[in-house]
Amino acid sequence: MDASTYHNLTSYSRHAMTPHRLDWGHVPLLQKAYSPLPSMSLRPPETLPDGSLTDVFLGNNAGDLPPPSLDFKNLSAILMLANGVTAKRRYGNQTQSYRSAPSAGALYPNEIYVAAGIVEGLVPGLYNYQVMDASLVALRQGGQILQEAGSTLTSGSGHVPAASLLITGIFFRSAWKYRARAFRYVLLDAGHLIENLVLAASAYGYAYSVHYDFDDDDAGHLLGIDGKREACLAIINLYSEGGESHRVPAGLKPDLQALGEDLVDASRTSPAEIPYEAIQQVCTAGKTIQPGVTREKHSYLVVGEMPQTWFSIHKAGVCADKQSFVKSVLQRRSRRNFVPAPLPTAHALQLVQSLCKSHVQTGDEGLTYGGCMTPGFVAVNIEAFDPGIYLMNTQEKAYGLVAGQASGEKVAQVCLDQEWLKNGSLHFLFMANLPLIDLHLGARGYRYAMLNAGRAGQRIYLAATALGCGACGIGALYDDEARQWLSLNDESALLYLVAVGVTKSEF
Repeated sequence: MDASTYHNLTSYSRHAMTPHRLDWGHVPLLQKAYSPLPSMSLRPPETLPDGSLTDVFLGNNAGDLPPPSLDFKNLSAILMLANGVTAKRRYGNQTQSYRSAPSAGALYPNEIYVAAGIVEGLVPGLYNYQVMDASLVALRQGGQILQEAGSTLTSGSGHVPAASLLITGIFFRSAWKYRARAFRYVLLDAGHLIENLVLAASAYGYAYSVHYDFDDDDAGHLLGIDGKREACLAIINLYSEGGESHRVPAGLKPDLQALGEDLVDASRTSPAEIPYEAIQQVCTAGKTIQPGVTREKHSYLVVGEMPQTWFSIHKAGVCADKQSFVKSVLQRRSRRNFVPAPLPTAHALQLVQSLCKSHVQTGDEGLTYGGCMTPGFVAVNIEAFDPGIYLMNTQEKAYGLVAGQASGEKVAQVCLDQEWLKNGSLHFLFMANLPLIDLHLGARGYRYAMLNAGRAGQRIYLAATALGCGACGIGALYDDEARQWLSLNDESALLYLVAVGVTKSEF
């Protein structure tokens, strides 16, 4: 099943929504339950990096210094900043935990595994990050993990990372609520995690690489997952001083033993799981990297007519108040209590600028495949800014007007008539031309586009938090209505929308 077929099959239509009652008696577990295995608690950091969100976004915090050695204390902090519990609140008899990364429906379908090779204070091996317990459970132990996994973790680069962080998705955690459409949210949420991880690594001064292309079966063998309930979606490598000078053997060694069935079965998070065929088909179709794909920065048009005039955002700056990256992560929430107040122009431009990544980092396949996802925004209520629908060119740091009409009412209408969206001031759009992705990148290209949309959305979340604004991501929309409203070409789709606005607390 290709991207276009899956996306169309799982599209929402105003007059064809199938009723669905949530099975509250079988809510999926938010943490994998392993049989008794060795574990160790993460070490709460004594100090956290004090770099501003601006500097972390732009990669200015490390300077020209070599990356520091990776120790368990810093690894613990990176994991907690990526997906840790940042606050708890009681609602009646239940406790709601807030995490550093957002998730559709607060279902948190993603897991992080750590393949530790050269981490001071941590025995080499493979670990699962237990978010709710703030601990690591040892799945494999031994100093040969990185060597045995070889090119699976390094995507053939041969450079030895101090640690590899593997992000997976457990499909039924999201499918419990969103059914076959859940694969979209699993990928978007994985994108949130990826961006948090690389920003946290950058805040500590570590070099990193991000890999979307790897052998799915080898990754599954390493992690003890079957690719049906749970699949690996991305690998982030962290490098410490001297690590990149060494080489590892290519390929997965046959003596890397399979994990036991009890560990594989830990991907079952509910006794009443429903396997959705569409998810299985699109995930299986994307297991293989398209033969002959060149890692060129393709750009796939999503609109019928490109903007005639482009405006520069190069000098807008990012989050001029210099709030720290860590504070932005810890304070981030999905806030939707918008009021009909105009967003300052400087804030709007700073939010737009936050999507313009530094291209200093060359080992990030998100940048390699950046052209398969096109960003834009809808300006509704911004001081001294013409309302309209705008397309963005993040490489050129520019934006251009596509259509001169925009209203909060229309945004709410296409997003399943969610009335609170009417008061949003600025709505970020993440779009893709699905048939062209299928043609050039194969079914796996859908992952690239959705992961990049989630990563971009996370940057908006953090920038909005630093500016004192509310932000909330929306993946639920009437797909065809959204395409028509945005004047997208027939092949293209809106993947994700992140609304930003002034909230009651600051009004």
